Amino acid sequence: MTPYSHAVKIAALLGDTMKILVLDDDRDFATGLAALIERMGHEPSVAYECKTARALAGSRLFDVILADVELPDGDGRHTCDG
Repeated sequence: MTPYSHAVKIAALLGDTMKILVLDDDRDFATGLAALIERMGHEPSVAYECKTARALAGSRLFDVILADVELPDGDGRHTCDG
């Protein structure tokens, strides 16, 4: 079981809706993952670049951030640091 699937199971048991940021420059993958997250009862937000992800993370609190590592404008691992 991955940490993400474990977190989703816990949230489902508690009845909590998670706010999840998906950061990936592959638009098809990001929107597909967001659709799956939404079907699971959670609230996805999608960013295709680090700049947009930083703006989203600065404007709301996310429970989970799923980020691609290699993006054209930066490294997803460090996008929302500090």
